[in-house]
Amino acid sequence: MKVELVTYRKGQARSVIYEYVPREEGERPMVLDVLLQAQATKVPDLSFRYGCRNRTCGICTVDINGKPRIACRARARDGDKVSAVSTLPAVRDMVSRRDGIARQLRGTHSA
Repeated sequence: MKVELVTYRKGQARSVIYEYVPREEGERPMVLDVLLQAQATKVPDLSFRYGCRNRTCGICTVDINGKPRIACRARARDGDKVSAVSTLPAVRDMVSRRDGIARQLRGTHSA
């Protein structure tokens, strides 16, 4: 299964095609599994966030084919395009600035 990983470095977007290697026949990996394997094997400097791995915290949210999805919950498919959440500023690769979300939850807004 090939997945396009869109990385952001110094304001520049770049695509990396990564071929996921299944751990067992018939495996249907989550997008987070693909990101972890890519980081462990071919793209060691790939940056992304994850927390609970249990579909509750939302820290691993990325865009998959242009739509925000929780990476530990979304099944990867051949040809998927994975990138940072487009509605938030990208810091690096799949990592987005989320301080605006925290301000909204606290009820404060920047001027």
